[in-house]
Amino acid sequence: MTRGFLARAKGHAAKDFMYDLPSERIACQPLGRRDSSKLLVAAVSDDQDAVSISHRRFSDIARIIPNNALLVLNDSKVIQARLPAVKDTGGKAEVLLLRPSGGCPPSLALQENSSSSRNIWTCMVGGKKLRRGSLLKVGPDRDIDVEIVQPVGGSVFDVRFGHWKEQKFGKTFADVIQTVGSTPLPPYIRRKPVESEMKNYQTVYAKHEGSVAAPTAGLHMSPSVLEELARNGVQTTTVTLHIGAGTFAPISGGHIGEHTMHSERIEVASENLKKIVHARKRGQPIVAMGTTAVRTLESLYWCGLRTLRGMPSSALITSQWEPYMVMDDQSQAMPDETDAFEALIDRHPETIGGETQLLIVPGYNFRTIDLLVTNFHQPESTLLMLVSAFLGGKEKLWTVYDNALANDYRFLSYGDSSILGPSKLLEEQLTR
Repeated sequence: MTRGFLARAKGHAAKDFMYDLPSERIACQPLGRRDSSKLLVAAVSDDQDAVSISHRRFSDIARIIPNNALLVLNDSKVIQARLPAVKDTGGKAEVLLLRPSGGCPPSLALQENSSSSRNIWTCMVGGKKLRRGSLLKVGPDRDIDVEIVQPVGGSVFDVRFGHWKEQKFGKTFADVIQTVGSTPLPPYIRRKPVESEMKNYQTVYAKHEGSVAAPTAGLHMSPSVLEELARNGVQTTTVTLHIGAGTFAPISGGHIGEHTMHSERIEVASENLKKIVHARKRGQPIVAMGTTAVRTLESLYWCGLRTLRGMPSSALITSQWEPYMVMDDQSQAMPDETDAFEALIDRHPETIGGETQLLIVPGYNFRTIDLLVTNFHQPESTLLMLVSAFLGGKEKLWTVYDNALANDYRFLSYGDSSILGPSKLLEEQLTR
């Protein structure tokens, strides 16, 4: 008996996405120029049997992306989420902001003032013997009280931030963390952040604060490359997915079916989604700048599908297995992505906001993008599975990664880049 989409999705073994990544290949420092990184171009043949690979610089990407394309950027901005703290016993601790508690959008939570009772964040707290009611202090003079409200699991707690002096720290919580916090570098970069990280670990188009990890595919993008893309006729639009620390979590358990995908906040202006609809209707290629842009667009598709089918949509949440369960249900035809997006726009004429746990693994049917720009990801990670799904399977994934390793590419957040997609969209550009 043929297994359904859900069973096949859950059956992927974590060990099948393991590869040897030497520590010296992990980029721990940014390059002096954003767009000077290497760019691996992987063009998948029409029959999806072969991958053609060539090597460029990221500064060449404006001559590789088709001139009529629409480029989708994640404009989330990394917050200074790492806060040094001291316990009331005098022992050292550290508070890493993960997300506002209770599903509050970061844009609102960051604007809370000192007297607000809503300054509660879900945080990873480093320190021993922490429990409900434990007290910490942050700030250069230990003058901001922090209380553990309740445990969430492991080293994660809901934390309440107390009163602060506005003359010293500013009016809003955003001002506070900008004053006392530091850049939350990935766990595999084992050094303290320096002041320049506030600029380097941030895209040039970052706008909406809320991420605790950068949308790293966009770190290569420079103002000059964006200008060249515009001159060539490439349009751009933005979505917002606030990236959580869960993006660094390895697959838990032996199979992906045992893994719980982290939840992340998405917010998209309906006007921006209209641009994507119009581009799709005109046959323009959609280029996703990074896996977070992909997961945002695909999540919106599933929310739009529920809207078209008359399902409740007041809470726009995409669970990790929802797409595979829907694909297993053959009783209704799958809507076109433009229909799904237009249904969302009609229901939410200003802004579309919600949460996504979308997990993309091989066998997933992408509905919203044609080309993907992305860095090289950690072994046994959900991001590696997403890239494998987009390329059409593990064999083509290892062709790309083996080639990158053999050609001295730098890996992970500060590493080099790639652009992936069908040969009909890439090979013609490469001959120009």
